Order: sequence, then structure tokens, then C-alpha cells
Amino acid sequence: MFSNRISAQDARATFSRSRLLALLAAMILSMGLVACADDDDTPQDNNTAVENNDPVENNTPAGIEIAGVYESNFGGTETISDTAWVTESEGFAAINTKVDSFDNDANVAITQNAEDAEYSPNAFNKVVWTEPDAAGAFYYCTVAFGLATAEEAAADETVADDSDPANAGCAGFSWTQLSPKA
Repeated sequence: MFSNRISAQDARATFSRSRLLALLAAMILSMGLVACADDDDTPQDNNTAVENNDPVENNTPAGIEIAGVYESNFGGTETISDTAWVTESEGFAAINTKVDSFDNDANVAITQNAEDAEYSPNAFNKVVWTEPDAAGAFYYCTVAFGLATAEEAAADETVADDSDPANAGCAGFSWTQLSPKA
């Protein structure tokens, strides 16, 4: 029995050493890939703006300004990120759309329905929203739905009237209100 216990301990130690070696090998390979990732001869912007007293450029696009988890005035939950807009309501299947593009200045997102969507699979939509209030709540309206391409959705000129979004202005209906979920 004593020899089995030593063997089990040896096996655990060997397993731990093997895991450590595999982890180290993966880290070394990762560092090698990062070091060699950009080996083209294209001139790079070394961001010398600070040396020249010029404003520093920020080329990183901001995320969608309405990202978060919200409660809808229709009783559901909506989760919005830079890449997805998911609507969940009790008793109904979740509606998953991909965020194809967005413009925070114009308060517009182009979304694409899932390939297995019940209505207009793979089609594109244009969603507009109001500026969020101090509490983070806002209204949105899908002004174009079921279009063939993202370009067609972006070019759609349908407008929504946001003068009274709680009651009207979205194709004859109220807009959807989203409030941050507590």
C-alpha cells in the first residue's frame, strides 16, 4: 500500500510538471507570435504627437454608447453590445440580432437577424435611438426591417418622430423604452 501511495504522489507530481511545461511552452509560442506579428515594411505611426505638442490621435473606435442590460417598457430584457442586440421576453424565444455597424453621433445601428430567425432570417434592419437621459434610459425605434443588405438598411431614409416617443412616432406606435436593469 505504501508503494501505491508513492506512485500516486509521483504521478501527481509528473502530471503537475507536465502541465507546467505545457503552459510554459504555450506562453513562449504566444510571445513568439506576438513578436513576429507585424513584420511588414509598412511605416508605422509612432504617435509622435506628444513630442510635437500636437493632440494625441485616438484611432480606437468608441463602443456603442447604449451598451448594457436593460428592462423594456414591454416587460422584457434587452442586452446590447458592440456585436449583438438580444431581446428576451418571458414566454417567447429570444431574438438574437448581430450588430453589423453603429454610429453614436447619428444614434443609428444596423442589425442583422439570425439565420434561424422566425421573421426575415439573415435580413438587415435599421434601428435609431434617442440620447440616453441622466439615468441611462432611452427610446429606440426600428425604422427599417427585413432588408437584403446592410448597405440598403443604412441608406433607408425612413424617419421616426422622437417628439413624443412614449406615445407615438415609430411607424404609428410608441417607441420602445429601455431603462438600465438594476
